[in-house]
Amino acid sequence: MPSDVSPNPADPRFQRSYDSLVRAVTELLDEAPLNKCSIAQLVQRAGVARPTFYQHFPDLQAAAQRAALMRLENAFTFVEEQGKLLSPPNVAFAESMEVETALILDHMCAHQSFYLTVFNDAATSAFFDDLVTFVSGRILPPYEGVRTEAEGDCLTVLGGGLVWTVVHWLRQGTTRETPKVMAKRIATTSATILDAFGLTLGFVRSDSE
Repeated sequence: MPSDVSPNPADPRFQRSYDSLVRAVTELLDEAPLNKCSIAQLVQRAGVARPTFYQHFPDLQAAAQRAALMRLENAFTFVEEQGKLLSPPNVAFAESMEVETALILDHMCAHQSFYLTVFNDAATSAFFDDLVTFVSGRILPPYEGVRTEAEGDCLTVLGGGLVWTVVHWLRQGTTRETPKVMAKRIATTSATILDAFGLTLGFVRSDSE
């Protein structure tokens, strides 16, 4: 057992080494595709021992997947706060989603080499399952009640469609539509689907949010 880390997730050293590895793999994939990176480079960048890496991840692909999900989660959190500032009071759902989606797409364009190497070289079916679950949970504002089965199915199907659409869009490179144009398409289609299930009823973004 290396002296710098404990396998106990409650140990602060465990969390620190995990955070260091995720930060390091993010930096590496910003610089080069996954097939040009190695675990040796990663642990050196993170400042941890190689056995420490294996306490957190089975391979480099798994580390890349986690980095992508964490980067997206941070981006969504930032964008949701920005959306409250950029969207006018009492804005409709489609307009609010369009603003926030454009910001997310701008973020993905800015880091397209990172996301593309994860999607193309590291992604597994389990990763896309996690990604769809994540996106499905962020389409609508937090809901304190219990969704019906039909509502849950609607959000899952929509989340899966959004993931596929955005990955396909990002892969188009210089021929793709602008984030603003794509965001409008996504928001319009999403609102149409959600409206059919009554899931946007009562949606109002107020100054107090």
